[in-house]
Amino acid sequence: MTFVAVDLYNYDSIESSDNMKKKKGFTLVELLAVITILAIIGLIATPLVIKYVNEAKKDSIEESLNGIERAALTYFTSENIRNSAVVDLTTDTIEIKNKDISKGLAVGNREGVKIYIYKNGYCGIKIGDNIVVKEVNENECSFNIDDNIEIVTTNKVSKEQKITGYRIYGNTIDNNSLGSNNNQIVLKLTGKNLFDYKKISGSKIQLIDNGIKILNSYATVISMDMSKVLEENKTYTMQRIYSGNMNASNGLITMYTPVFRLCEPGTGMKYKSFTAPADLSTYNKLYLYGNSDEEITITNIQIEEGNEATAYEPYIEPKEYTISLKEPLRKIGNKEDYIDSSINQIVRNVGVKEDGSLYELEKPTYEYIKLPTISNLDGTTIVSVNDGNMSASKIEILVVH
Repeated sequence: MTFVAVDLYNYDSIESSDNMKKKKGFTLVELLAVITILAIIGLIATPLVIKYVNEAKKDSIEESLNGIERAALTYFTSENIRNSAVVDLTTDTIEIKNKDISKGLAVGNREGVKIYIYKNGYCGIKIGDNIVVKEVNENECSFNIDDNIEIVTTNKVSKEQKITGYRIYGNTIDNNSLGSNNNQIVLKLTGKNLFDYKKISGSKIQLIDNGIKILNSYATVISMDMSKVLEENKTYTMQRIYSGNMNASNGLITMYTPVFRLCEPGTGMKYKSFTAPADLSTYNKLYLYGNSDEEITITNIQIEEGNEATAYEPYIEPKEYTISLKEPLRKIGNKEDYIDSSINQIVRNVGVKEDGSLYELEKPTYEYIKLPTISNLDGTTIVSVNDGNMSASKIEILVVH
């Protein structure tokens, strides 16, 4: 009988070594399988992850809209704002925690507000219980505040628009600022037609609806002081309709020395653009001429700003409001102090150094002020502000169609 000796230790070692050689890595097929599985998982999971991230961002925007709405309503209520107001949310007017918004507006009054913001790549709007959040570029996030509300950058408001607020911007000329004259400015509302035909009087003049009759021959009449009607060096358009015989030398003019003609003579409706003289102090008489023994009728007499005649509107008695300031409204470069009637505040962007020189504030400051409420006149309303020496650099009107 033959016996064979076996080294069990070495045998195990040999077997273990063989197994290691067989299991030292994955085959190409196995790797491809793993990669394919991971890719499938990625295709399924990535949209879900992105969806969850986007939903989290949208939830954050909605939370911001709700929080800002509460803050804005608290502000409008505390300030007792009754008319429609528009507040820039990037300023510190309304205190908002963690606002971190690129742009935004709060629109409304103490009864309710609408919120518009752009934050972290999302455009958000909240009107009542309705919230809309869209992922867009900032320049594509445009706020259609309301179909009926807009800020008119001109000071002329049509009859179809309702004035709900205004902004008056400061001015500085030769180191004097708007309101330097006794710290007061005058807010004035006038109609489009600056000419009050009812103030014409004379023995040969008869007032009729929207005009006058020259009974015979010629008539010399005294009217309002033209320096109170026109501004020096400013462009206006004169228009009127007349019937009767006016010869080549006749028409409606203002004159003293020298003659300053407002309207060219002729028949029918006439328009004449003119620039007011540099010195209006002598132009305080109106002369109306008609041919001898013939009645002349002149109606729809209108003097309006600008170089184009527009539809006739009767003269409207102006309204004036005096606004008292603690300090003048200043301007330096593109920075201006301004009054915002929507929030009853003066927003100051310009400071004054000890030597009297002006500088731009790094951050605007706010000052409460009691302001008059203005409303449309019966027709086109022109808003102007003056302190006796200078006018506001700009006026913006908040209107509702």
